[in-house]
Amino acid sequence: MAGHHVTKFCIVAPIQVLEGLQRAKEIGWNHLVLAHDIVRHPERYHDVFAPMSGNYNRIVILDNGVIETGASVNLEVMLAAYREVIPTYVVLPDVLLDCKATITSCSQALRDWTAAFPPRAQFMLIPQGKTLEEFTECAEYFTDHKIAAWGCPRNLVKQIGTREKANQILHTLNPQRPIHMMGFSDSIYDDILSAKYCGLPIMSIDSAVPLRYPAKITLTTKPGPRDDTWWRHGMVTDQTIGNLKIVRSWLS
Repeated sequence: MAGHHVTKFCIVAPIQVLEGLQRAKEIGWNHLVLAHDIVRHPERYHDVFAPMSGNYNRIVILDNGVIETGASVNLEVMLAAYREVIPTYVVLPDVLLDCKATITSCSQALRDWTAAFPPRAQFMLIPQGKTLEEFTECAEYFTDHKIAAWGCPRNLVKQIGTREKANQILHTLNPQRPIHMMGFSDSIYDDILSAKYCGLPIMSIDSAVPLRYPAKITLTTKPGPRDDTWWRHGMVTDQTIGNLKIVRSWLS
């Protein structure tokens, strides 16, 4: 075990919640942001993220929105969003639960996106598959590609019960790449334990759950799916900040 490693918690929240966290001085340095939302509110995102740009320890992951919209946004949207937040990592266009389609989609994107993004852009790959074997096959394909980080998808928990083995597979294939765990699953205790105790220095995990859950978050909380209402109208409350502190303390 890496004794001093702390897995970072990346906030996922709509712009008005990010602004509220900034006012409350709880915004932190670590975020996952959605490209399609940034292009709706470019100036507001710019104002929140510009003060972070000088911190080289921050983690800002620009996501392609596949979970939210069902398909990855296009290159034009990703580039427009990139310019507003200057992320640490850009998520390649994976296809949910589909090993072969993810290989095709991400291979193509690596060619097109590498040419289109600034030279300093770093890409994150999320292997997909319906089974651990398919997930492994997808990851293995990209072992030697020019990719800066792994993303471990939350849908594996529904498929196989845990992300611990998936994290270990990613580390085995390319230990130089840091691992980010994509979102909280329906098993928050597995999320936290896989982030903290799978024997690897997991870089980070993201979620909107602690920010949107209306009661005190616990390891057995069943948050249910995110609805559009919170994204449109949610605000920072004492509960938001309390839950954020709880999750940060679990990981530290």
